[in-house]
Amino acid sequence: MSNYDFEPKFYEFSLAVNLVVDAFQLMNKDLVESCFMNLIQQVGFEETMHIMNAAIFQLANTESEACYWTWKNFPDLEACLDLKEYVVMFAVKMLMRKNFVLGKDFSIANDGKILLTEKGKSTLVIEVSSFERVFLEEVLLTTKS
Repeated sequence: MSNYDFEPKFYEFSLAVNLVVDAFQLMNKDLVESCFMNLIQQVGFEETMHIMNAAIFQLANTESEACYWTWKNFPDLEACLDLKEYVVMFAVKMLMRKNFVLGKDFSIANDGKILLTEKGKSTLVIEVSSFERVFLEEVLLTTKS
């Protein structure tokens, strides 16, 4: 395949990603769903999912508020599921670095959330940015112990 064949497809993909990013930034669920349905009609479901995922990853690097809104409103998108998995692994690594023991001081529930004591939670969230804290709060469940 020559560069000539690749460039128009990349350009169209980039335009679609930017359109979806703009829709996510407006934080209007009806608008995003409309974009989603129109893209499916134009390029098919699989390509639409690639576009949505690329848009979410772009938001994660540039627009934390819109990224969080997207994560809350479209939790079943592959990129949102990947982001949740990343946040859980990030938290587990941080807890283990602080000498918390998996299975003793914290555990992971069936839904992927982390069960830990209030002490564990405070130890974890004190060391992260406000952006990271917002996502961590979504995956942490405190226990009474």
